[in-house]
Amino acid sequence: MLPVLFGFALLLLSSTEGWSADFKKKIILGTSSYHNMKSTVKLLIKENNVKAYRTLVSLDFQHSLKVLPDKQVFSLSFLGCKDIDISHDELHDELKVELKKVLEFCSLAEDTNLVITNFNPKNIYNYELSHPSYGTAEIRFDFKSDTIKSEGEINLRNIPIGDQYYRFHSKVSLSELVGDFQLQNGSGEKKSGKASISDGKFNFYVTGEPKFDKEVILDQQQINMLSDFRSVYEELLKIKNSAHYFGGMPVHQGEILKKDILSIYNKLDPSPVKSFKVIGKRFYRGREVVILKTIFDMDFLRNNIKYSRTDPLSTDMFLYIDRNTGTPVYIDLNFDFVQSKEESFKFKLEMNTDFSSAIIKTTKDELNKSNAGDITTRLKKLKELEDQGLITKEDAARKRKEILESL
Repeated sequence: MLPVLFGFALLLLSSTEGWSADFKKKIILGTSSYHNMKSTVKLLIKENNVKAYRTLVSLDFQHSLKVLPDKQVFSLSFLGCKDIDISHDELHDELKVELKKVLEFCSLAEDTNLVITNFNPKNIYNYELSHPSYGTAEIRFDFKSDTIKSEGEINLRNIPIGDQYYRFHSKVSLSELVGDFQLQNGSGEKKSGKASISDGKFNFYVTGEPKFDKEVILDQQQINMLSDFRSVYEELLKIKNSAHYFGGMPVHQGEILKKDILSIYNKLDPSPVKSFKVIGKRFYRGREVVILKTIFDMDFLRNNIKYSRTDPLSTDMFLYIDRNTGTPVYIDLNFDFVQSKEESFKFKLEMNTDFSSAIIKTTKDELNKSNAGDITTRLKKLKELEDQGLITKEDAARKRKEILESL
């Protein structure tokens, strides 16, 4: 999972323009930064040919994206749930169980903030998680051609492992299938250990903690997944965009997007999404968007998504991609289940975005802001060198002029 992540659920879609029929010429989706977009994700149901959908649960998010030359910073805040309704007798028990899990998630995760920083092109990802009641956690991954390094600091409260250890770092060799790790608790005590895979077995031990030592025999599916990961890992390192961020992409009507990227991701984490087809463009709540239709693997869907033991009869999903930011701002996913002539169910997962409090800056604005901060630092350093007599006034004046002209 994208910021979209990230009260507008009852507003109507703008109908200023319909879908554009003249979209053969390519346009490039923007990479602008934005701040304070709010998105609401709803799960709705319609039973037995009833005309109107009713909401089962609604989740609110706020999200931001900062695009800079060397990194992207995506922030997501979970604001909580509303409109939760699991009281109707028509709902099957399996759905009620899942909705109760959503209730538990809402109670636990409300007010959680997540910041993901992607340092390009270094393949370094930093995750910062914070919650006013549970504390903070920061984890960094560094992906190289043969190794994966991770380190983190966890300051969590009321969570057993979080109370015990607060720092860790690890290094995994993909060629040797061996990993080393070290843990440190609040008193400074350190524990080290090793994990390895060989001869179809997973071995794990912690120095001085025999109760954690274990050997697990891997089944064929696990061995195949490991083999797939090693075979596509180098391809993953070359991917600079996620499967659901479209910033910077040139698009035109009828084009198929993300097919190659999704085929790689699906080898490791199978999903029914195969690609996206560009349908057209229109205005959504005053903003120009490009409309995509999701291309599904229907065999995968029928084998993995059921309701009351019934396969979905049909599925469709549309996304609106904001032209300025390359971010999905509207999602409409529909599943139809027919059990008999008298009993049918339609499920809709819908995401809408509110731009009323959003601040959207062009990439150029962000670059100028970043450059201005850098120039301020350089000017201060130049003044220090001049005051210390390390450079002449003439050289300082010439250099100061060059720095200011770079604006």
